[in-house]
Amino acid sequence: MENKDEEKMNIMKGLVKSEKDTLAKLAELVGKAQKILFIEQETGKTIPVKTNIPLSDAVRIQLVGSYFAGEMGLRSKKSCNLDDLKSALSVEGRALSRLLGDLVKNNSISDENGEYTIKPYIIDTMIDELVESGNTNKIIAKKQILKRKKQIASGEEQKNEVIRTLDENGIAKLGEATGLDRLGLSHIFDFDTNTLKVIFPVANENEAESVKQIHGALLYLTGLKFCYGTQEISSSELRAVLTDLGIKSIDNLSTSLKANSTSIIHKKGLRGCNDTSYRLTVPGELEGLKLIKKIGGELNGQETNN
Repeated sequence: MENKDEEKMNIMKGLVKSEKDTLAKLAELVGKAQKILFIEQETGKTIPVKTNIPLSDAVRIQLVGSYFAGEMGLRSKKSCNLDDLKSALSVEGRALSRLLGDLVKNNSISDENGEYTIKPYIIDTMIDELVESGNTNKIIAKKQILKRKKQIASGEEQKNEVIRTLDENGIAKLGEATGLDRLGLSHIFDFDTNTLKVIFPVANENEAESVKQIHGALLYLTGLKFCYGTQEISSSELRAVLTDLGIKSIDNLSTSLKANSTSIIHKKGLRGCNDTSYRLTVPGELEGLKLIKKIGGELNGQETNN
């Protein structure tokens, strides 16, 4: 009987993962990790191989690097706390807390009194995901372009998905116009290959809903004009953007924007078409740049105080 129990236990051991499993293939992990990071011998700091990566990737790279640096004795610990990550990434705590919370929830990292450590048996999977992150974005973009071509060929109109090309020079020009570098702008916008997302919490402003609508619209349209060469969007797209920002009341959106027609022009569509469009004016562009500069200054002040 004992032999059978022992046999079952040996079979089921395959379900159990520990740090020994990570160490058993350490050379392979280090080889893959070299594609995404390196560690400064003098400081133990983790440096990403690529720049301008998504914040979620940057956080995970820091956690992976800290684990290896701690193992090598280049750091006093294998974990990172919020202050460590804020210093390494120059990002405010609110954005980091959400990302770290998600990683804890999916059991990728552990949280011991605010010290976040990657779970050793997750490192292999996480490194693979980070290595493939850039390729995945390219595949998604390619699929979207193929989908667009197919729709055009069949005579269908593409209403909900717009393929756009990110202009790096446009980002640089936006930075020059606002006095913010790419990192500073990334606290306000999340740039992707075919989309722009406003990540500054406009809905949390202590302002009337109509003001939040104007601010959200100005940020989005200004970002689109500089970084994607687009200054006119459909009303359905703008409504979706404002909803994603957490602005609860958008039923009176057209009324709010018409009251600011010097900044944003409301254009009617063709007869029989319910979807209209909004276009950024020159004064509106200046208002958008002024707002971005103001937000950047406030965020920089928060970081300095922290």
